[in-house]
Amino acid sequence: QLSLASQDEIATIDTGKLANVVDDTSPQLGGNLDVNGQQLVTVSNGNIVLAPNGSGQTSITGGSTNAAPLNISYADDGAAVGPQVVLNRTSASPADNDVIGGIEFKGNDSAGNTDTYASIRGMIGRPNSTSERGVINFHAMNNGSDEVVMSMNRKGLFLNAGNDLYFDGSTDDAFNTQLSATDP
Repeated sequence: QLSLASQDEIATIDTGKLANVVDDTSPQLGGNLDVNGQQLVTVSNGNIVLAPNGSGQTSITGGSTNAAPLNISYADDGAAVGPQVVLNRTSASPADNDVIGGIEFKGNDSAGNTDTYASIRGMIGRPNSTSERGVINFHAMNNGSDEVVMSMNRKGLFLNAGNDLYFDGSTDDAFNTQLSATDP
């Protein structure tokens, strides 16, 4: 908007731009956001939340030369755990055998299809307060089907049917010791 009342007055120009992003309660990007060498930082110790709507996902992708587009760093000289990745499933009705989190390893097959070749899944063994139990299952693709090959829980390590233990000696060669169980 440009207004001139007389030649002696200064023109007022309204560009329609915000002085501060906080002035717009629902800002939208009109293009890619370039952080211009800066960081997203909360000065109030608040969390940075990325919350896609509905079935939307948060994706982290890298360029063709970036084999690790996600790098989590934690600066601490103490003995505390860090960095730490937390997968937190909130449920009002937790039950035995609920799968509460997982990591999937995907890749293409020879026909170009995307397959999950392996995964690690955390499960609830028992949700009872003060006597909770957890299970970690290791999955691997076997002839096109997902198979639990190994489980760990409070009792120890369990190898599923048909899976053996292999030991290599002090020399890395083609000779291994194999431990197999037939209907123990």
